[in-house]
This record gives sequence, C-alpha cells and structure tokens, in this order.
Amino acid sequence: MMATILCEATAVFNFGLSKTCFAFSYCANANKLVLISRRRRNAQEDQRFTTGFSEKISSKILGEDREILIHIPKSNGGSKIKDRGQYPVIYLLDGNENFNSVVSITEHMEETSLCPPTIVVGIVHTNRLSDLTTGSDKEYKGAVSNGEKFMSFVEKELIPHIDSTYPTTTYKTFIGHSVGGLTVMNTLC
Repeated sequence: MMATILCEATAVFNFGLSKTCFAFSYCANANKLVLISRRRRNAQEDQRFTTGFSEKISSKILGEDREILIHIPKSNGGSKIKDRGQYPVIYLLDGNENFNSVVSITEHMEETSLCPPTIVVGIVHTNRLSDLTTGSDKEYKGAVSNGEKFMSFVEKELIPHIDSTYPTTTYKTFIGHSVGGLTVMNTLC
C-alpha cells in the first residue's frame, strides 16, 4: 500500500495594482499539480494581521512599549470575552516573523482534533539580539544582552497581562527558533 503525499502551497503574484493568490496542491502518488483556487485582492489592502490583532503594552522592566500580536481562537469568535471558554496560550518569540505561520498550524491542528483551541501571543522584538541573549560575545562588540530583563518582562508583565485580559488557562507553551530556541532552552534550565 502506498501512502499519499499531499503538499499545498500558496503563491502571490503582483499584477499592476492587484495581487492574485493561487493555491496549489501536489499529489505525489498521482504525480499531479492541481490549481485549487485563485483569488484576487487589491494591493492597497493592508492584511498584515489577518490572523489576529496587535496591541502595545507598556513595560516598566524594559522601559519601553512593546508590540504583541494576539490570536484568539475562532471558537471564541476572536473575542476577549471570558465566558465563552478558556484556552491554553502559546508565547511566541519572533512574533513579527512567525505569527501567521504558528496561528495557521494551531488552527489546522485544532480542526483535525490534534490540539485544543489555543491563544497565540507573538512577541515583536525591538532588538532581537539584545532580547534573546545574555552575557557578551566577542563577535558582536557593543551588543547589549538584555535577555534576563526581557525574560523578566515576559514572566512579570506580559504573562500576567495576558492572563488578566484574555480567557486563558494555566497551560502555557513557549516557542522560539534559532537564537529564540536557545532562549527557550535557557529559560527551562
């Protein structure tokens, strides 16, 4: 028995003032590439946060305002209302780069009953290297490593803010990649 391998991809092409999105599906068994759908949208549309919304929170620890990206599960209507249920939370480093991907993955996993509906909080870094490192590095002279202050912000300001504002449970997941993954590992130790 041969397993079916199905890959899907979306491509966006610019045609003048509009963008056309194409969704493709590739089935390895049949060796076929199939166009699933085509959709046009106006290039002037700002769809940066189609999977959530942004919010700024003021940090006394960091001495600055921080942008966070938030996704509330569809089952809660994308609303802050707490009487519709409570959800585990994913805290995502490099939110500006990975937010839409992680939200898409969690939504797909929810739809296929692989995980419960989940709130995703993407943290946008003002200085990624400073936020995610501690100590000093000869290669990056002058780089201020504020990783300990950043993690203090996450623990003492961000998580309490999310817990008091949104319908959360006590279950939390912390995700990072590359140096963000190292930050996650350092936090666990």
